[in-house]
Amino acid sequence: MSDVVNQLQAEGIASIRIGQHFTDLPLFTQTKSLQQFFAGLDRNMKSRVSSLLVNQSKFFKSPLIAAGEDQQQTELTINSEYAFDGDVNSGGLACAHIYNTLAISFSTDEKWAAAEIELLRSHIEHDDQ
Repeated sequence: MSDVVNQLQAEGIASIRIGQHFTDLPLFTQTKSLQQFFAGLDRNMKSRVSSLLVNQSKFFKSPLIAAGEDQQQTELTINSEYAFDGDVNSGGLACAHIYNTLAISFSTDEKWAAAEIELLRSHIEHDDQ
């Protein structure tokens, strides 16, 4: 992950919006403590994850749509409905469309390996897709 962050910063990207900070993810908060998680890592991985967590406050911003971004929130929740792979999507993909920017996904599933994916947007006001 740190390689991805370094490459993005080299391309001039100063921050990434994420739905949840890493320390709020269930892996850290529900299944085990952060100390328990770190105890199971080898030294190199522990160093890399520590660096990522320490630097996240500078590079990773949460939530996807911040308070005060009313136009974007309205677009996501009232004006449009987004779907990916037949399921409603109001997360990173939809927000990337709203902000006209990239969506970056961890490779947790083969579907995220594609360079481009199709996101269906139904716009209520214009009755189009």
